[in-house]
Amino acid sequence: VLMLLFILSANLAIIFVIFNMEKGTRNKRNGSTRIFKLSLAFADLLMGLSTLPAAIDIAIDLFRGDQENLYSDLLRLSERSVETPKAIILGSGCIIATISSIWSILAIQVDLFLKLRWPMQQRTGKLMTTTRALIITAFIWSFSIAVSYGILGLGFSYGLHKPTLFYSVVVNGRFTAAKIISLAVIAWALPFTITIPLGVALVLLIRKTIKNLAKHKTDSFPNRSFDRRKKESLRKTREATSRTIAVEVVYVATFLPCIISNIYHVSKDCDRSANMFKMIADYVLLSGSFMNLFVYHLMWREFNLKLKSLLCIAVQTTRRNSVKDCTRRITASRRTQITITDENPNVTENTNSQ
Repeated sequence: VLMLLFILSANLAIIFVIFNMEKGTRNKRNGSTRIFKLSLAFADLLMGLSTLPAAIDIAIDLFRGDQENLYSDLLRLSERSVETPKAIILGSGCIIATISSIWSILAIQVDLFLKLRWPMQQRTGKLMTTTRALIITAFIWSFSIAVSYGILGLGFSYGLHKPTLFYSVVVNGRFTAAKIISLAVIAWALPFTITIPLGVALVLLIRKTIKNLAKHKTDSFPNRSFDRRKKESLRKTREATSRTIAVEVVYVATFLPCIISNIYHVSKDCDRSANMFKMIADYVLLSGSFMNLFVYHLMWREFNLKLKSLLCIAVQTTRRNSVKDCTRRITASRRTQITITDENPNVTENTNSQ
């Protein structure tokens, strides 16, 4: 439940803040980056919604039953869940979320690389624009949906994983090594492999930009405003590079244990230690779905300021509404007292006359 609350609050905050930043800014050069970040936030949100609510529901149902037959009940639920509509919907949602998140991270890195490598072409709209970013994002999600439902025709199936109570792809006799490797390479390994050299290239480009700025820096008065703009641009570039690298590190640190646990889980024939490792690794992977809020909060100045301003506005609105409600209650109570005070003499007079 706590994990679900973290994922919902973090990603809804990211979506709300970035949407307001895009809505209020006049500079549309960073529109493509914000679109890819919104795509990543929606993917992380889908990850939490497709796994945790069902796991909570199943856990409650299991603990309502006989505690002595807990494992047999879980085994029966797992066997009955294979290829059911609920398993297909939630399991495909989990696959869609993981594919969309890693491809969105790759799109963020490519967008930043284009801005650093060819800044003039990017500013004039020859490379990545908002419209092109929307097309790429739509393609990413369409590709994720096609893969998640297309694998059903290749012998894959969806069901309940006993260690984690998540709906995802389950192993059965129809699986072959070639199919598993092909799915892993296309969906996850290819974008994951590309992001590593891109991260190295981004670090080298930012170092080159810093050296060029130091080389052309002058102390003459006419160039001070130009240097100031250069420093501000360099600061934003540093922040963007740090954010991208941090998101990549978080992804590697959360996704790599999941890969190792799956291999260990199959090799050990799902014994107790393999189940425990699988459960821990999957929840570590889920923790990456709300880590981006802390990354953006610490390494993105505009995001931090916008988040604080929106929170302040929300607090002020709440206080204003509470003051209005309090005023209305006081006014209503005063009216009630006045009405009662006016009615009491009439009652007394009527009683005396009778």
